[in-house]
Amino acid sequence: GEAGEANPPRTDESEVVAKEKAETPELPVLNVDEATRSVVAPPGEAGEADPREADDYPLNVLVGSSLPVQAMQHMSPGVARGMLRTLVISMLRRDDELRLTDEVQAQYAQRPEDGGWKLRVTQRVQARVVREHGFAGRAAEREGLGLLWSASYLFPNDEGVTGAAHYLKYNVNADCPLPVPSEVPDVPLRTPPAGDADPGRTSLHQEVEKADHTVLLAGSHT
Repeated sequence: GEAGEANPPRTDESEVVAKEKAETPELPVLNVDEATRSVVAPPGEAGEADPREADDYPLNVLVGSSLPVQAMQHMSPGVARGMLRTLVISMLRRDDELRLTDEVQAQYAQRPEDGGWKLRVTQRVQARVVREHGFAGRAAEREGLGLLWSASYLFPNDEGVTGAAHYLKYNVNADCPLPVPSEVPDVPLRTPPAGDADPGRTSLHQEVEKADHTVLLAGSHT
């Protein structure tokens, strides 16, 4: 220093480091499960349940083979759930938007009675949707499609999710109104046409009598 001024006391470097460590809050350590590459939160305070252990925590059913899901697995449960819901709604809206474009509607119309063709058109649309939302690569694309297809399962009774796509908002599927056990009504049925022949007429009871065990499957395509 200048003449007559005392030099400031020298501080040992180890003392500075020790002081900084003491003033820095300790961060929780994340334990990564090597088998699933999923992030497990450290135990909470006594008596607090980890939201990740709940049956309805949506990220529990996702493997984490895509960057979007991997990022959410590192977030707190509340933030991750909100981010996943936002992502699902965005994908559903984009899927709905693309299906209603003139281009895609023209593709559906090329083979209006071919369910397999319509399914392939829809699959191409949805593959584009998930790629646009960051699911790049075959494994990641599969996870994105699974997420899109499982929207109602992951967020049941969520009006924001069901209202994001026409096919969810107006889905007529519902729980079976017949309790177990109960007698199944004799529903009139048509058999598939063979060649140019007209569909045959039958009924559910007539078909059930032909076998010891019967599994009923029903579906539709649009």
